[in-house]
Amino acid sequence: MLQSVTGNHGVDVVAGKGIELYDANGKVYLDLNEISTVLGQKNEHFNKRMTEKLNGLVGGKIANSAEKEKFYRYLSETTGNRFRYVHLTSSGSEASEWAVRMALKMTGRNEVLAFWNSIHGRTYLSASMSGMPRRKQGYAPAASGVVYGVYPDCTHCPFDKDCNNCNFFCLKFLDEKIKYESSQEIGAVIVETYQGAGIIVPPKGWLKALQDWAHEHGAVVELHSCGFIQPLVPDLVEIGIDSLNPLEIKAGMDPVYLKKTFGDKLAFHGGINAQIMDQPDLVRAEMERLIPLLKEGGGYVFASDHSIPNSVLHKTRKTWKPRNRRIHTFL
Repeated sequence: MLQSVTGNHGVDVVAGKGIELYDANGKVYLDLNEISTVLGQKNEHFNKRMTEKLNGLVGGKIANSAEKEKFYRYLSETTGNRFRYVHLTSSGSEASEWAVRMALKMTGRNEVLAFWNSIHGRTYLSASMSGMPRRKQGYAPAASGVVYGVYPDCTHCPFDKDCNNCNFFCLKFLDEKIKYESSQEIGAVIVETYQGAGIIVPPKGWLKALQDWAHEHGAVVELHSCGFIQPLVPDLVEIGIDSLNPLEIKAGMDPVYLKKTFGDKLAFHGGINAQIMDQPDLVRAEMERLIPLLKEGGGYVFASDHSIPNSVLHKTRKTWKPRNRRIHTFL
């Protein structure tokens, strides 16, 4: 399902080829919508390949896929063979949902703050956290424990305020919503740095004010960002981030430098190179090297810097916890 469920648009399309669509009277329309622009109608190559696969074995768990192997090789070649492993995930919706679930588990709380007009996905919790009515209407019941704040749409302010002098009235209104609509158990805040639905950019200072609001309500703000974001860390500290994850080694992040430079301002979560995790001796050496440095003064959570490869044996994983506990103990 690649787009939202919508009603009929009034065009009685009966046939098509490429980007051309034909109605019952033979009138031609051009379809410039998303994937259709690439594949088109009656795409001979696509139809042939799909037919071949449907007539063969399907399901990667029961047979090797030549197409998947080809895709892996293409990824490797186009990225300069820098990566030893490829890990495919299902969707951004799933990632958002489980980031929030983890936050709720870690805080021991059961509510999440989301915002009006937001889009977080189509899985159960992600759809429930999305603040767009059409993502929920007709699909009840939604997940419990979601409280909605008002995203600062200064062009169409629902409070008819002037964003130049309202002092972020939407956050003041949020206090009232939390007072009357919440069980005072906010354990996670999920927010878009700008909203794709309507292209709404919050006013300068609002994200920092939201960080402050979260701190006042006992929430810890952790930023998850893969890739090389080291040059941005001073700005992240300035706006009030408490913790940084995952410190991706293969992208160029340097946990030791970050700890020495920002350890008095930031906690760190991750930093153990996932690329070597199927090699017990290398992981052991990396843990012995990094953990003593990162634990100094507190503020470190042991974790990999990315998804753990499926080549890592369970018996190998079982050795990490006691080793981390031994190394991480403050003497």
